Parts: sequence; structure tokens; C-alpha cells
Amino acid sequence: MKKVYVLVLILFISSFMITGCGSKSNNVPVETKKEISVNPVNTASPQLIENMKFALNKNWEIVDTNKIYVTKSKDFENVYFIGTLVKNGSQIYNCIWASNSDKMDGDTMSANDFAIQASSIADGRKSQAGISEHDDGYSRINQKLLSDWTNIK
Repeated sequence: MKKVYVLVLILFISSFMITGCGSKSNNVPVETKKEISVNPVNTASPQLIENMKFALNKNWEIVDTNKIYVTKSKDFENVYFIGTLVKNGSQIYNCIWASNSDKMDGDTMSANDFAIQASSIADGRKSQAGISEHDDGYSRINQKLLSDWTNIK
């Protein structure tokens, strides 16, 4: 019986030596996983700001030109989502558009009801390749706008 205990003890000690479970392994830094965003949400270029101002209907204005966001869609091949908060009188709305250009200087369609009201741009959700709130670009832009809207109130 003593031989079994000695054998188990030897196996136990040797397993620690083989796997390196000693004080040395505690000193090895743990590498943190860095998440890299393939399609980040960026702020607008001066050209995009001017194009958006031009696209808005009368009595509509951009709430803060420093908070106009653009991101490339992962779900649509050549689509950029562009969003900002706009106001008409005292009412504030989050508006999102889809464009084939990050400057809104090509084909542009609305991606939500408020963008239709603010700019009368064609409703992209009713097109053949309908824009959906489930698109990753739309949801990332919408998340930024909701955060901005909450900070205004």
C-alpha cells in the first residue's frame, strides 16, 4: 500500500515539473486581446458637412456639425452609413442615410423615417436591396446618435 502512495506522490510531483506549474509561470504577463474595428465610426469631413446642409429641407438644421458620423457597411458592399441629429424648431431627430460615398456626393437614400422627413431623399428601405436597422453600419451609427441624444436632454 505504501508503494502506491509513493508512486502517486512521484507522479504528482513529476506532473508539476513537466507542465511547469511553478512560480515561474506566474511572472509571465498575460496578453490582452485587442479588438480592432474594421469599419470604425468616424466624424464627418468638411465636404460631407456641406453636402448634408445642402440635402436638408428648409427649416431643418444639423444640431452639432462635430457630431456627424460616417461608417462603412459590412453588410452592403459599397455603402456608407451617415448619421447626425437634426432639428426642426425645437424637435430633435436622429437621421441616418445610406450613401455610396462617405461624402454623400453620390447616390444617397434615407435609412430611417426621420431622414426622409428632414431631406426628402429617396427611401432606401423600399428599394430592391432594402436598408435594415439590423445592418451593422446602421446600428453602430444609431448607437452613437442615441448616446448624443441622451446627453442633450
